[in-house]
Amino acid sequence: KEPSVAQPSNSLRKEENPIVVAKGTRTKNMSGRRAGRQPHRGGRGGQGGRGRGNRDGGRFGGRGGGGGRSRPDHSGLKSVVTNIVPAQIGANFSFYLYTGDCKDKNDKSIEGRGRRADLFRKGVWDNLLKDMPAAQKDVIQRAAFFAGSFFFSGRPIPGLEQENLPQLVVDGSETAGDTLTLVRVQKFAAPDCLQPPLPPTQQGEIVVETNRCSTCLATFQNEQALMQHCKQTGHELVYPAKNSLEPAKTDVFLAYLNTALQRALGERCKKWGNEYIDEDRAIQGKDRNGRDLGIKVFEAYSCKFGVMRNTTTAGPKAKLILTVDLRAKVMRTVTVLDMLNRIQETDQQWSSANQNRARRQWIGERVMYTRERKGYTVVGLDFDNSPRSLPVPQQNVSHEEYFKKKGIMLEYPDHVPMVVVLGRQDREIYLPAELVTGTELETNIKEQPCHVA
Repeated sequence: KEPSVAQPSNSLRKEENPIVVAKGTRTKNMSGRRAGRQPHRGGRGGQGGRGRGNRDGGRFGGRGGGGGRSRPDHSGLKSVVTNIVPAQIGANFSFYLYTGDCKDKNDKSIEGRGRRADLFRKGVWDNLLKDMPAAQKDVIQRAAFFAGSFFFSGRPIPGLEQENLPQLVVDGSETAGDTLTLVRVQKFAAPDCLQPPLPPTQQGEIVVETNRCSTCLATFQNEQALMQHCKQTGHELVYPAKNSLEPAKTDVFLAYLNTALQRALGERCKKWGNEYIDEDRAIQGKDRNGRDLGIKVFEAYSCKFGVMRNTTTAGPKAKLILTVDLRAKVMRTVTVLDMLNRIQETDQQWSSANQNRARRQWIGERVMYTRERKGYTVVGLDFDNSPRSLPVPQQNVSHEEYFKKKGIMLEYPDHVPMVVVLGRQDREIYLPAELVTGTELETNIKEQPCHVA
């Protein structure tokens, strides 16, 4: 579900003396010397104790009395706003960790994450499970998460049982000598610190986790709905493991949860940096007078699972929490093409002086490709070509036709220049100027970030 973010409560009043803390800051007990240095606030008394100074309590109401050591009075505080959401673990929670060994043609380990991911996709989905029905494969794919030298899975993958390992799934014949061997599988339960003590069961009693189907990814609100689903589809229930599972280490457990969480967010939202945004909920930025600031503001969610120590005596030693942060992501709506039009009309032949002026302004600057929200560094401006005239390398189409196939209709296909940016492995990429914006915000926007947010 889309994360819900609590809004500040209007029930907090000034007379209740709440302590307001900005997000990302630490609180400090206003005690002792720190409290005493506030003008004319010298703890309990201020005339005696360690205070030295006037009747207001030490020097400027300073170190007198020692009463400042007591905790602030929160008795009038009725409610708080928090970004921490308690989470629960299912009774029969488990996950799988598959370890692989990636080697190149020289029998050296492959370090590149991209090459490892390609080998994983080809070895598991294209080779090992190539004959599996598409619907069944989709269920396993959505619950499998690549993580570098290993991958997680919420379901067992057929053919990769421990007795079938190690197994060569990519032999290198179609991958320039790169190979992948899956060497080990481990099934984990939740860490010991998060597992509540299980209630005693009667002899012969079957314990079923009533929320979840074992065969597919469906979850249900009650046991009746689960039973009906299994009866109609032939799927199975989730039962406790016959043998006790190895508890996962906390870091491995959280790595699995957060990897799955990022996948879930990516299915609903668009990733932008480390956050996720809803593209359909962009807000046009305006100043206090309602004038357009030339920006779009997006609600950006940042979510992460963590473990918090349980301060109560009952239950497990720790509890699982989900931290949900809401940030404001700002994107300029003024494109590079708009900025270049201020120097000279972009549908005309550019003079040499204006070309040099434009290059001085943009080469070396960071820009954003607005369709994918990726940042690049500008290394050149091509005034000899437009999106309609410049062909795409190794493809017999122009840049206008290339973007049209991707569902992007260019408004100014004959306008110059093309923006040259640096991509992966220092490869030059040509982008239409109308699809690129600068990342540096205007001065008037920088001066009012809180209003914009």
